[in-house]
Amino acid sequence: MSIVKNKISRQSAPFGGRVTYDTSALNGLPMLEVVKRLNHTVRKSGKNDVMLCPFHEDHHPSMVIYEHHTQCFACGKTVNVIGFVMEDSNKTFLEACDWLSQQFGTGRVEETSPMATRTARRTHVARRLSVRKHPSMEQSFHGDWTFSAEYVASHVSMQDSFCKCLQHVFDKEKVRYVAEMYGIGCFGIDDTMFPVMDADLNVHNIKIQHYDTNPLSSGFFHKDHGKAWWYGKKYMETHPDKGDTFCDVQCYFGEHLISRYPSAIIVLVESPKNAILGTCLWPQYLWVAAGNKNMLTRPRLQCLRGRSVIVMPDADAEQEWRTILDGMRDIATFVFSSMIPSFRDMGSKCDIGDWVVERMRN
Repeated sequence: MSIVKNKISRQSAPFGGRVTYDTSALNGLPMLEVVKRLNHTVRKSGKNDVMLCPFHEDHHPSMVIYEHHTQCFACGKTVNVIGFVMEDSNKTFLEACDWLSQQFGTGRVEETSPMATRTARRTHVARRLSVRKHPSMEQSFHGDWTFSAEYVASHVSMQDSFCKCLQHVFDKEKVRYVAEMYGIGCFGIDDTMFPVMDADLNVHNIKIQHYDTNPLSSGFFHKDHGKAWWYGKKYMETHPDKGDTFCDVQCYFGEHLISRYPSAIIVLVESPKNAILGTCLWPQYLWVAAGNKNMLTRPRLQCLRGRSVIVMPDADAEQEWRTILDGMRDIATFVFSSMIPSFRDMGSKCDIGDWVVERMRN
């Protein structure tokens, strides 16, 4: 998939309205019907529907069609509904969403009328008023842990430094989808807020970080204005008696999405930044960030139980992650990414963020 911004098309509604897509609804479409509408020949093999894999030179049907995804048992490729349409038809993420919504009459939301615009404005004003009543982050250091899924939703923004970086590389509408999916928000002027939520949408922690937004700078897409910090850690330091607080329990970034996509292959990375970049590049996978090797414990990994997991740590952490996860194979199927050598070629500390920047400049 190209990462050049102008290669990713924008979608707009008639009369200037904005088009959005419910990606959960689109990925929940029947995979069998999707491949048939893409003119693939399907036949039965036992209880399974199978077809020739379109992603390699396949002479005997090796791709099995499941309810909401396909899996090739020859080349190993597994994709969900949107991902299949993207790769099979050479479409961008938004083009695939648009094609699916037109084919099946679902997943598309348009604001095309003046009434819809007025309603959206009223909702926006109401949200701003409710946010003003909510304790700020600074205030909450002195009270109880006040962060909720509603707080995260009300603070989703495209004005934080990380989303500004993303918009130099990806289409704005795609960045908006990913920001809403993970709840990326803005703290202060343009620091980025990465919320960490569990399956029940309890907010366990919030990472605050600022990024260099200048694409001509050597630090583009990397930390700026000092080191990142975790809000939950600071809260617990000032509230040692709050042992029953959600932020006292560790959680993976993106964990709130795992149960919503039960058939998706998961990619496990280190940082929230890399999870977001991966989602922009390859949305057919579900990207989750562990944080570091200390989070690769048996209790923490239970959220991945029974799943297929591609592991993509930073180049210098590969061996340690392999050693730890070799003892956890009863929990999930862990396969290390073939991209790691590419990271290593760029330097021992490199990751998918460095890989993206290098290709953008080349």
